[in-house]
Amino acid sequence: MQEITPYRLIPKNLEEAMNFSKMIAASDFAPKDYKGKPGNVLVACQMGADVGLSPMQAIQNIAVINGRPCIWGDAALAIVQNDSNYEYHDECFEFDNQGNAISGICKVKRKGQEEYMYRFSIDDAKKAGLWGKQGPWTQYPKRMLQLRARAFALRDKFSDALKGLSVREEVEDYQPINTGVDHNKNYTSKNINNSSENNEQSFIPQINIDDIVNEIKCATTLEELKGLYDTNIEIVKQLKDRNLMNKIISAKDERKFEIQSSFQQEQTTKEEMTEEDKKLIEEFNEELESE
Repeated sequence: MQEITPYRLIPKNLEEAMNFSKMIAASDFAPKDYKGKPGNVLVACQMGADVGLSPMQAIQNIAVINGRPCIWGDAALAIVQNDSNYEYHDECFEFDNQGNAISGICKVKRKGQEEYMYRFSIDDAKKAGLWGKQGPWTQYPKRMLQLRARAFALRDKFSDALKGLSVREEVEDYQPINTGVDHNKNYTSKNINNSSENNEQSFIPQINIDDIVNEIKCATTLEELKGLYDTNIEIVKQLKDRNLMNKIISAKDERKFEIQSSFQQEQTTKEEMTEEDKKLIEEFNEELESE
């Protein structure tokens, strides 16, 4: 009996890749977000390749939500499980006395590190304005608690494997923000384009700066630290808040110093600011002053 081996079309240059993308965009296999959009197909395939997904897996599992590339929760788990640092994960629920699920729990372990657990409760969902929200949070609340716990756990411990990709189920819950920065709160939001000529709302998540700083301080490797920093600095840059920018850069530099010291790598001082950070702040200030 002849052995059947898997076969994949692998474009060898940009022209072949574009033709391949056009073929997918015109097919019935293309999701609606990619239908008739070969450019989007090409970008999604490239992004999928960065995290180990084949072209067809990429267009089925990567989508752009509110201007950000995101990945379905099941695909995010598959990427993590395929990572060389993955050891195991476990998902479960916490129940009240009546047997109702009140929290989703995800435990994940990287090789050589302690088990990490993230709990997302009904109280957390209520604070985020999700509990009772029309759609999946009403139809499948237990599943949504599970997916939200998974999203945070995987992003916290395997940001290097996910390359900064957010989880689609999480980003779809972000609310349109059309208010200015409130410095009296721990989170901030701002409408990026508030021109009177364009009233379209920008979708920016409300963020808790304390949570972000704590995540950065809990990074255990330089790769994990870079993933957390890259993901969150992009959000803060859009919010155009100098105070938040400085807090995240400071937390990153301090944690980098601690990690390098613990592994007896090249020493830096906490006060030292990299040229990359200086350039980032310069560009950020110039952008604000030009507005």
